[in-house]
Amino acid sequence: MKILHIISSDGGGISSFVKNIVSENNNLHQHTVMSFGEYGSKFKELEIAKQVRLINMPRPKIVGMRNFLKFLNEFFKENKFDLIESHIQGIHAIPFKFYAKKNKNGKFAIHSHQTDFVFGREKSFKEKIIYKTNPFINNSLANVKIACGEAAAEYAFASTKNVYIIRNSVDVSKFITETKPDYKANQIRIGHVGRHSSAKNLNFLIALMEAFKLDNLPYRVDLYSYGEGELTEDFRTKINERSLTESIHLEGRKDDIYNYVKNMDVIVLPSFSEGLPTVAIEAQAARVPIIISDRVTHEVDLQVGLVKYLPIEPPLKAVEQWKLAIVEYKEDQEKMDITKTELLKLLDAQGFTTGAMIKNYNNMLGDVFNS
Repeated sequence: MKILHIISSDGGGISSFVKNIVSENNNLHQHTVMSFGEYGSKFKELEIAKQVRLINMPRPKIVGMRNFLKFLNEFFKENKFDLIESHIQGIHAIPFKFYAKKNKNGKFAIHSHQTDFVFGREKSFKEKIIYKTNPFINNSLANVKIACGEAAAEYAFASTKNVYIIRNSVDVSKFITETKPDYKANQIRIGHVGRHSSAKNLNFLIALMEAFKLDNLPYRVDLYSYGEGELTEDFRTKINERSLTESIHLEGRKDDIYNYVKNMDVIVLPSFSEGLPTVAIEAQAARVPIIISDRVTHEVDLQVGLVKYLPIEPPLKAVEQWKLAIVEYKEDQEKMDITKTELLKLLDAQGFTTGAMIKNYNNMLGDVFNS
């Protein structure tokens, strides 16, 4: 079976999902990935190993919409797929469906990984219209409906009915270890993993570290941010302006993020919105506590005492709550009493292991193409 994955860019949970599908499922299916951005080392390694074909789409803002649509028409005329899986949804998915159908390609799937698209402010009238019409557009376009979780399904399709729920997975063998993390007595190491975008609420991280800077704690407090995105340079500028360069460290995108997550004291995710954040599963697998915005789905909480949900508004009060929770985690580092075997069974049962995800994905394909 020939499958095309359409993603906006490499980096974050969506591309991690696709990488896992490609690397674990290439013997059964031929995968092609099409993206607006450049590909990282992991995708390139998969391409060299002939496990995936990588396509770079021209950006409409650079080449113009007419040239972009011409590219799509020619691409779908020359390439035929049994399934086109668009990880881009709503009005932005319309051109992909139109030219795929025009050129007699196969089924078209919308795969939802998000629960909103406007972050940190009220929606404009136009944005409210887009939000309301998003499920109608997706339901009209999709022969196959997929979501990473129930909240993402409700956002994209206004229902979980007839939606295949396939969890974002992690390679648990790289996160689960026999021993717990090695903590440093004189330092609090805070980790943040994710694309530098408006959804991630990067200003909250700056406010949090400013608050720590004013405190007289017996610890050195450092925030390590793993990721890149359209707001990276803006984030860097604000860090410099507030003299936080010694405490906030921009580490870039890491394909071996497991080597970094398990060395943190705590992970923070103050996002305005997430589909189903993979880092929450990665943190729990590594037995590292994670503090998550109360706007994020509770579907990622494995109920092993490592997840705390806190508000992100009002900002000043919220920052104090997050700061206190981080210090409490530091001062009580015996977080969990669960064995490696028990943790693995729990992750697998809830569909968060790569093996479980591949099984669910192949079951979905079998159901779609054999029914």
